[in-house]
Amino acid sequence: YVIGEIEPPYDVELVVFPGKRVVELDPQFRSAIDRTDRTKIYAYRAEAHARWLHYLKATLNELEILNSDPASSFYRKLDLQYVGVLGHSHGGGVAVDFCAHHDRCKAGVN
Repeated sequence: YVIGEIEPPYDVELVVFPGKRVVELDPQFRSAIDRTDRTKIYAYRAEAHARWLHYLKATLNELEILNSDPASSFYRKLDLQYVGVLGHSHGGGVAVDFCAHHDRCKAGVN
């Protein structure tokens, strides 16, 4: 099994990239959370949902490239026709939505 993790920048509390670059939660989203502004929170999450779906697809596409690259340690080791996606909370909804619309996703867990 190969497990990958996606940390969506600006949409979660904190993401630290290689090289130590830090990206914190979007300030407008933080403000909506602090004020418990459900309308803005739900609107932000709807936009984030679309981004997260894109991140999942982009990650699988990158794994396909690595799987096809003779210089990669993943070369011909991945079977990307049998993918499972696991998420928690909002990420769980994204996992289920992704699997509902992509045939290579064989299991989605919320």
